[in-house]
Amino acid sequence: MSSKIFCSKCGVENSLENDLCIKCGFVLRKITEFGEPEVITSRNQIFSNQHKEKLNIRYFKSNVFDLILEIIYEQGKNGLKNKKARNIFEEITNIVEAYATWDYKSRGEELGFYVANTIRLDDRLDTSNKIATLIHELAHHIFAEIFEQILMYLWNVKKSVDLEVFAKVVTSSSLLAIANEYCAHTVEGRFIPHGFQNYGSFNALVDEFSRDIEKEAIFFAVVLGNTIAEDIINLFDKFIGSDLRERIKKQYKTDNIQPRYDQIVLETKQTFDSDQRDEFLINFISKGYEAFQEDSELYEFYDNVKENFVHPENI
Repeated sequence: MSSKIFCSKCGVENSLENDLCIKCGFVLRKITEFGEPEVITSRNQIFSNQHKEKLNIRYFKSNVFDLILEIIYEQGKNGLKNKKARNIFEEITNIVEAYATWDYKSRGEELGFYVANTIRLDDRLDTSNKIATLIHELAHHIFAEIFEQILMYLWNVKKSVDLEVFAKVVTSSSLLAIANEYCAHTVEGRFIPHGFQNYGSFNALVDEFSRDIEKEAIFFAVVLGNTIAEDIINLFDKFIGSDLRERIKKQYKTDNIQPRYDQIVLETKQTFDSDQRDEFLINFISKGYEAFQEDSELYEFYDNVKENFVHPENI
């Protein structure tokens, strides 16, 4: 048996003793019989017996999720090297730019939105709400990145546009959409002053799906979203420390925004343990994969999402 393994992200040769790639920090596979990592460049490549089989919790080692979070942290840390900021808003945009691209929008009711690694922020907002919205949308990006990194590990594939598109497709189910939105609101709420928490888009999603989803399932999605939010908050804490949080509080005072306190009651302390979290995430991906195979209408959705990745200027 070979004593070496190739990183599925950058291709550098590593020792089997390494958990992370010596060059790029990506989590290393320890199953050497798969050989060179694959690059998925089309929708058809996604469907294979091997890919379907690997969407099983038994292939997901207990420490891999933590390693994935470490990879995401290293990406942000490297992206912030030599970055300077003239004010608090630029400090936040520097963190965002370490992970995704962003730009302003000038119309529409949303404060901001996230599509295809791109964040759009309404230019009419005051600084406080710009900061809160960027944190919220960056949480959406990290949520998506977690799923993509899980697929990269299970399938031994490199990052590619088609893999990112597929990750988006399989995480678009109603329950994961609710979990994703609750997660983003909870992450945002951690870094803004007490009383300014707002779960508006989460409430809108719950209203939209309430006829088709039982309350118990919605509560499950909330706990799953809160579980992932805890992981993302721990990640963001490394970039948005106590000093920056205090300055965010001062910015709210400068902008003379009044707290409402009415939606902070939607916060919960309930979370799943790490084994439950991992099993639920793999199960969602597996079910999404099966749905994608069986529903040809999702092909059009896939193609539309891919168009956004290829041409983000049209978003």
